[in-house]
Formats: sequence, C-alpha cells, structure tokens
Amino acid sequence: MCTDGIVTDRGGVLPVLATTSVLLFLLFFGLYTWTAAPEVTFHDSGELITAAYRLGIPHPPGSPTWVMLGHMFTKLPFGSPAFRTHLMSGCFAAVTCALLYALVFHMLTQMKTSLPRWWAHVAGIVSSASLGLSPSFWEKAVQAELYTLNACFMTGMMLTFAIWLTVQPDERRRYRNLLLLLACLLGLGAGNYMAVLYFIPVFGIAVVFRNWRIIKDYKLIVLSAFVFLASFAVYMYLPLRSAFNPPLDWRNPETLSGFADVMMRKQWGSFTYSSDSGPFMREWIRSIGVVNELGLIPVGLAAIGVVYAGLRQRMLTITILASVALYAGSMMLMQATTPVLTKSLWYVIHYGMGEFHIPIYLVLALFAGLGFHWCWEALSRKGLFRMGGGVALRILASFLVLGMLAGRFAVNFTRCNYREFRHAYAYGEEMLKRMDKDAWFFTGGDNAFFVGTYMKYCAGRRLDVALMTPSEWYFKALHEATDNGMSRATVPMMVELLSRDEGKFLNPVFNHELQFKPSATPIYVAFVPDFMQKSVRPDGIVFKVAERTGEEEERQLAYWESLLKEPMFRLDVGSKADFRLNMVEVLKEHAAWHQHFEEFKIATFLYNQSVSYSIKARPDIHPSLAYCSYRVGDMAAAHKYAMAAVDYNSADTYALTTLARVYVARGNFKGASNCFERIVSLRPEDGEARATLDKLQAGAEKAERNN
Repeated sequence: MCTDGIVTDRGGVLPVLATTSVLLFLLFFGLYTWTAAPEVTFHDSGELITAAYRLGIPHPPGSPTWVMLGHMFTKLPFGSPAFRTHLMSGCFAAVTCALLYALVFHMLTQMKTSLPRWWAHVAGIVSSASLGLSPSFWEKAVQAELYTLNACFMTGMMLTFAIWLTVQPDERRRYRNLLLLLACLLGLGAGNYMAVLYFIPVFGIAVVFRNWRIIKDYKLIVLSAFVFLASFAVYMYLPLRSAFNPPLDWRNPETLSGFADVMMRKQWGSFTYSSDSGPFMREWIRSIGVVNELGLIPVGLAAIGVVYAGLRQRMLTITILASVALYAGSMMLMQATTPVLTKSLWYVIHYGMGEFHIPIYLVLALFAGLGFHWCWEALSRKGLFRMGGGVALRILASFLVLGMLAGRFAVNFTRCNYREFRHAYAYGEEMLKRMDKDAWFFTGGDNAFFVGTYMKYCAGRRLDVALMTPSEWYFKALHEATDNGMSRATVPMMVELLSRDEGKFLNPVFNHELQFKPSATPIYVAFVPDFMQKSVRPDGIVFKVAERTGEEEERQLAYWESLLKEPMFRLDVGSKADFRLNMVEVLKEHAAWHQHFEEFKIATFLYNQSVSYSIKARPDIHPSLAYCSYRVGDMAAAHKYAMAAVDYNSADTYALTTLARVYVARGNFKGASNCFERIVSLRPEDGEARATLDKLQAGAEKAERNN
C-alpha cells in the first residue's frame, strides 16, 4: 500500500513531486506565454493593466493584491505594458496547474490504493491538464484578469487544508503553521477577489469539526485572526495610494466615505430581487457548461472521483465541495440581485460567464484525476493488462491520457490563441484618432472606457483627450435641461452643466485637471442616450456632439464599408468572442442612430453587420433589422427577421407590426389581419391597432370575393 505523501518523504516522494510540479509549471507557462495577447484586450483588461502600470485604483473593491503583484510584472524589460501584465495571468494559471497536480497526488497518497505511486503522478497530471486546457481558464491566462490569481489562491488553500488534515494536533508547530498559512492565503486571496471570504465559514466549520478542542486554544484563534487581518490589511493600499492621486483613482478611497464605498461596492447598488433575477439565475446556471469546458470524459471521471474521494477522504471531499458550492451559489445570488448586472441578461444568454465558473471547473478537474485513478485501480484489481509486469497497462494509460489532452488542445487552441490579437488596440486607436484636440470623451460601456484608459495612460496616445464617465445624475439633469429631451443638447450646455457640480455629475474614476471655461470644447460620446439622438452626429466609430451635415448616410456607409475590410476589424475565423461582442454593440448603436433619422439604407447595412458579427442568433436585433429591411424594400429579409423575432417573443408587437406590413405589401391581408389580431389581444386598449385590424379584415374579405 502507498500511504506516504507530501507530509512525509519516504521513498523520495518530494524530489519527484517537486520536479514534476516545476515541469508542469514551465509547460503551461510556456503555452500561456506563447498564446498571450501582445496588447490590451477587451472588458476589464485595459483598466487592470493601467492600475498595475500606474499603481492606480481599479473598480471596487480595488483588488490591491492583484494590482501590486501586477506592478512588479510591468517592470519586465520586454513587451508592451499589456503583454507584461498578461504574463502575470499566465504565471499564476501555471502555478494553479502545478498546485492542482500536487493536491491530487497528496490526496491519492493518503488513500489505501493497490496501484504504484506512478499512477498518482499521472492522475495529478490529468487534473492539471484538464483545467489548464479548459477554454475559460486558458482564455483568462492570456489576458490581464483577476481569475487565474483567484484560482491560484483557492488551490493553495485546498492544498494547505488537505495537508493540515494529515497532521496530528500533537505536532503543534506544523499543525499551527499550516492553519496560519491558511489564514494568510484567505486574507491575501480576498485582497484579490473578495468572494474568497465565502470560504471562511466552510473551512472554519471543518477545522472545528475535526478537532473541537481547538476552540479552547485561544492563543491559536487570536493568532490566526491576527494573521488573516494582517493579510487582509492589503486593502490599506487603497487609501494610501489614493492620497497620491494616481490617474486611475476609482471613488477616491483616501477619504473614509470613499474607502467604505469601495469596500462595500456601493456603486453597484443594493441587492434587490427583481423580475430579472429568476431568469438571470437560470441563465447563470445554464452558462456553466462543464462538458464544453472539460470534455465529456473528464466530466464523467469527475463524477466517479467524487464518490471515490468521498469514500476514502470524506472530510476533505465535503469541505472542498461545500466551499465551492457556497462560493458559486453566493456569487450567483449576488449577481442576480444586483440591478446593474441583471440588466446584462442578454450577455449571459449569448456569451456566458465562464470566468465566474472557473472555481467549479477547478474542482471538477480535481475529481477527474481521482476518477481516472479509480478506473485504473478497478482494472488492475480485475487482473487486466498485467502482461509485462504492468508495463502494458502504463503504456495504454499514457496513450489514452496523451490522446485526450491532445484532443482538448486541438479543440480549444483557436479560441484561446491571442497571439495576434490586436483588435482592442486598433479599436482604441480608431476611437481616439477621430477626435479633435483637447476633446472630452464621454466613454460608455467597459470596452470604450477601459481601452481608452489604457491607450492614454499606458500607451501614451492622445494625452490631450480627457476621458470622462458622467454619472446617471448628469444625464438626468441634461435631459431636464433640454425640456425633457424636446430640444437639442449643445456643447456649451453640456460644459456649463458639468461645471455646476463636478462631484455629483462626474463619476470619481480619474484624477482630472479639467477646465470648464471653453464653450467650444469638442465633446465625443461612445453611446447615445435616446434623448440625445438629435444632438450628435457620427464621426467614424464614435459620435460627436455637433450639428448634422445632411450627408451622414452616404459618408458613414463608405466609412463602415472601408473600416470593416481592415484586418483588425474584419470578421474571420480567428475573431474572438469579446471582439465580436464589442463590434455588435458598436454597430447596433450606429444603426439605431441612422434608423432614428430614417436613413434606412445604412441602418440596414449596420444591423446586418451586427448580426453577422454575433456568435449566436440575436432576436433582440431582428425586429429593427426587419423594419429597416422593409423600408428599403427587401421584403424577403424583412419577413425572415420579423418571423425570427416573433418566434423568439410572440408578444413582440414591434415585430408583429412589421410582419403585418410585409404581408400587406405582398397582398396577404389575411396574414396581416392575424398579426394585428395578436397585437389587439396583447394591447386591447390600442384603438389605432383595432382600427387597422378592421381595415385589414375588410381588405381580406374583399380579396377573397375577388378571388
């Protein structure tokens, strides 16, 4: 029987374990470095890189552990600031894979098993590679994000707790030191990702359950609490650094109120259960997609591994499952009751939330290795493959493992290879180059905001442009100043309004030295509130607050046709999901503007392009595309997209109206009548719809008589 493991070193376990761990780290770090993005990517990447490069304060709760570690990586003497920071994600992803291997090996060497120790090494490699080659984990390992460092801390905590379970209380020094290490990892891990705090109650209950007498060891309890608080005090970075006014200084936590706002994530709003919460949770669960992430075989092995580990190491298995279940469940409830997030239900439906599910994939990968070990142990006990003293069994296992891993590599490589990904950088350059000198840029959405932040504060592009994030109060005040949207919002009006109360109307993100004097300050926006449609005109990929020229449709059509042919904007098989998502939103924004002014030719073109860039069907775009297609006379397309919209949402009166118009244009008055019958049933108070229905029914009767 093999009972020695990490804690003891009988038979030279540690040298082999250490060597294999280092090799796994180098292998995965090499893979992630090779496939890392050379420049900024979308979502939070630009903001986090800027925070690390300039020692700033990113969005709440500030992630100080990540920022300070990231700053060290930005000191590397090669690559762009973005590439250096991406390497940090790859480094900690590789460390996670090495720690996961060590955790599986340790668990197996504490079990009573009939297989030689060689099989524990292979099982650990299976777990490590299952996680390391999963697409969500791999994608986050090649971009500046919080998730791989979070996974690293989680795996380190699980390994520390697993080792602690094998140490007897009478080994006081090691027993205490491991608990203190666990407390330190919890504090530093929460300094990267606050949700790590959800692990505390599970680990606390498990520690007391194993040895209830520990509650009498006041000295150890106080010392553990002190170590945790000392590690969690990494958050003191926020007020200390904010006092020096770095460029990126989210909510100015140098003040007590600002610090409290950041720690409590006040900007996201209070937790409120709404009508969107239920659908959000359903889609959140559906987006986990474990088979797509790990593959069918590893998921099956994980199911076996849970039973296998539960029978052999019950406490550790329950603790791991309970901690990740509490973590995932709490994350889901928190997001489903945060209004800012539930408004993004369409994102969950179309693009998933794989980054939030990485802890789930990590635990499944862990149990996949254990399940793999059990399968071969069962074959060994049946007396199979014993020829050649077990050599044939090892060769077969090696080929199966290599084949499985090669398959996962081949399936996920195209999606996760960001080696040539410069799309976000090109998008940022395209935005900024359209702007006049000393312009104000009202960014909208994470991509325009964070890419612009990186371009200015890391790449040094367009230092004259002031990036601004107006608050919702600003747009409410602007709406009122324009007679509730009836008149145009002008540049002088916008400048004067902002100068009244900068603290209220400008979200505290950047440390600006804005001057509110010039009434002719050029202002650009990345998004257009409905009431500002007539206040702006497209200027390339952004909008400028200015008078319309009357030449927008043809000029913009030529612009987009040219831009979408450029390599960094062209849709091809190598286009990443985040790039395509950004292009869909940009194209939709411009299409809606042109539709508002009844420039249906370019609106139809842009809506069509947004549909082509989307990975999945976009029934939310189909109603507008159907209407614009109808207005340009493309009845086939109008019918196609109106039907798609109605099939998706039978209560969509906008799509039903368009479909009825198509039927009328084709002389199908009965079909049009059916559409308006549904509209009237949905809106019985709509007298105009009822009158239209009467006319259509009369027209249908007349057509039948003529036939």
